[in-house]
Parts: sequence; C-alpha cells; structure tokens
Amino acid sequence: PVETRRRGTLSFFRYVETRPSLSLLCAESAVAGGALEGIRAQQTDFIAGLLASWSPEASAQQLTGWAHVVVGACERLAIWRASDPAVTAEQATEYLMDLVWTGLATAP
Repeated sequence: PVETRRRGTLSFFRYVETRPSLSLLCAESAVAGGALEGIRAQQTDFIAGLLASWSPEASAQQLTGWAHVVVGACERLAIWRASDPAVTAEQATEYLMDLVWTGLATAP
C-alpha cells in the first residue's frame, strides 16, 4: 500500500507538471466554479475508496475527511511547485509521503 500511495502521488505531480494551466486552475478555483469541485469530488471518492481498503475499521466520515486532506495537500503542493520550479515531482511526493501518508499509516 505504501508504494501504491507513492506512485499515485507521483503520478499526480507529474501530470500537473505537464499541464501548467492545471496548477493555475487549482490556484484560481473560485473562478473555476463547479467543474473543479466535480473533479475534486471524484478524487476524494477515489482516495476514500483506497483508504477504506487499507483501513477497514475507519468510519465513512473519517475516510472522507482523510481523502479531503490528501486532495487539498496535493493541490497546495502543486501550486507551490508551479511557483518554484526547483521543487521536483519526486520531492513533492516525498513531502506528502512524509507527512500525510505516514500519519494515515497509524490510523485504524
């Protein structure tokens, strides 16, 4: 599961890296409106499903909350990377792994 999370996170950052306008879209979500929220909802549902398979004792509310944290953290890191090209996709992935996924590893 840890390697799956790492690969999925790295894929997100590499995807955003090849589409600079996507980082701008995340940064300007108020302008994007409902379309961006629909994408976020899909990401959140997908991640909550993955987390459910790794933490079967967690409540649906916990899984959804954790998924929102992951989606938000990825968006903020993508925005930061867009403003600082020295930060690589690999580094952003490790930062997320260090903080978010490590904490979730101790969850029920």
